[in-house]
Amino acid sequence: MNLEAITPRLAIPAQALVLEIGSGHRPHPRADVLTDKYLEDIERGGRLVTDRPFVQADAERLPFKPQVFDYAICRHVLEHLEDPGAFFQEVSRVARAGYIEAPTAIWERLHPSRPYHRWYVLEVDGELLLMPKPPSDARAPLGRLFETLNRYSPEYRLFIRRYADLFYVRHRWQGRVRYRIVSPDAEARAWFLEPWDAERIARFVPPRSPLRQALDLLVGAVGSVIGGGLRRLPRPSLPRRRRPIDLAALMQCPHCAHQTIVVEERHARCPACGWQTVVVLPS
Repeated sequence: MNLEAITPRLAIPAQALVLEIGSGHRPHPRADVLTDKYLEDIERGGRLVTDRPFVQADAERLPFKPQVFDYAICRHVLEHLEDPGAFFQEVSRVARAGYIEAPTAIWERLHPSRPYHRWYVLEVDGELLLMPKPPSDARAPLGRLFETLNRYSPEYRLFIRRYADLFYVRHRWQGRVRYRIVSPDAEARAWFLEPWDAERIARFVPPRSPLRQALDLLVGAVGSVIGGGLRRLPRPSLPRRRRPIDLAALMQCPHCAHQTIVVEERHARCPACGWQTVVVLPS
């Protein structure tokens, strides 16, 4: 399912400066500055887009000054990280608020074909719970059954869209990200390792009356058909007016924290320790 169909509308003020972490091949339209760890097509589904100021950066060591962004968007990166705790600290350091999106543990178990996804993720009571994903889960008994359904079955995609919170974490945060990396804590581990009881199920699938079910089905079907049709229409290639960005003023060295960074045509470098990275400055 396309990110456009899952990502909710983000109420970001027009004047806010927005960073996208892991922007990849489908950057969010609202992002002003893009970052990605890889220039090549690694662990993503298409060629890197650099139509806005771009900085090659690791999400766990962001090369930006504290609180320099008003908002940070990070979609489908969390599950790839080696050290999500470092990422949460970094994103809270460079931005005042943000949005994090990731497949849930349920999605991972139904679509097990991505061994580079390292974490199960759930959002419970406004807190992100993460547990390492066992390598054995890449060999699920049903194989690629649900991958095939996702590709060829509009009914299955409609089901995912209706119960998006079952399949995708869509977490808005302010000030700092509330998270817990699950240790041998029985209460938290139960979300990942034990059958869900009625109370847990009701948090994701609340009971609905027959009338409510019928209305939701109608609205979801109409929305899916219209939304799918609109996404297939050619997009106008009108130039988008974006604010001028002074990357050097936003950056600091992720190694020595030096705050004077020299930005040249294709690179940014730290004159204090020699660190450098690739940047792209669209004309």
